[in-house]
Amino acid sequence: MNEPEITDLVALHTSSLPDSIVTALGRTYARSFYRYVTRSDKEITVVERNGDGSIVAAAVLSLEPATLNRRLLLHTSLFVNLLVRPRVLVPLMLGGGGIKKGAAAEQRPACRKSFCCIPAPTKEGAAAEPH
Repeated sequence: MNEPEITDLVALHTSSLPDSIVTALGRTYARSFYRYVTRSDKEITVVERNGDGSIVAAAVLSLEPATLNRRLLLHTSLFVNLLVRPRVLVPLMLGGGGIKKGAAAEQRPACRKSFCCIPAPTKEGAAAEPH
């Protein structure tokens, strides 16, 4: 994936999953995360494109989820972004899957440790349910 496609993935992720930890850590971290997972031999990133080639949905599968957090800590800007956003540490320490922002966030699909699906937004702007 090239940098414009990484930018598209970041925009899709942050708009479709506003309650995710990746989003809570900011666009800089989201960019670092997608640079890593798209280049990692231990992750598979799949995208769906529309007719003009724009990314409209994505999924990330980790082949080694047990070591993903450690690898993200070592190979992305995770540590630095956790330091500047300590409020994100509480859900992580409590085992939460994301940063909840109201009742709508409760209904969104959570990312699993090994698989995260980013559904395409609907016409109304909300994330569609994954299939």
